[in-house]
Amino acid sequence: MATDYLVINPDSSAESPSNNPSLASLSQTAEPNPFLESAFVASPPPSKPKPTPTVPLEKLHAVIDTYQVNGGLDSKWVADRFPPQLKGYLSYTEFECLVNELNAVRQKYRSTRTDFLLLGASALLLPMVPFLARKKSRAVKRHHDLNLVAGGFSGRHPNLRLRFDKLNGTVVIEAHPRALYG
Repeated sequence: MATDYLVINPDSSAESPSNNPSLASLSQTAEPNPFLESAFVASPPPSKPKPTPTVPLEKLHAVIDTYQVNGGLDSKWVADRFPPQLKGYLSYTEFECLVNELNAVRQKYRSTRTDFLLLGASALLLPMVPFLARKKSRAVKRHHDLNLVAGGFSGRHPNLRLRFDKLNGTVVIEAHPRALYG
């Protein structure tokens, strides 16, 4: 495999293969140097030791914050605010990926124009049954998919549990009872 290499003479830094015929022939026949090529390959940074947890596992209770979207008909979890209680149990990138995955499930079942039309039709004294039936079926599918994500999280982190608080619609990451009580 012939590769063009620019050979620079330390005495004259302006020489190039086009200006000097001997350099042109040298650059055409030069073999690649694996040492130089490997010197420019980005290596991953050295792995840092896992930080020590600041909260004991028994007292771990981290709530993921939410904010309203879509005219108040739905909510979204905040991926930017890392709960300090999770330090040592979960990295920031794992937390961000988890919240983004949860938000993707929520977005899949978010209210659409059809929902707004059905809701608006109820103001014209038409029955709200189609809107409520659609909202209920989408909620059942959404809860099923969110529980699948929670199960995957518990599989990756056996000492932690992802729980959905139905009263205020938040996500709670806490110690798994199996890790605490055996």
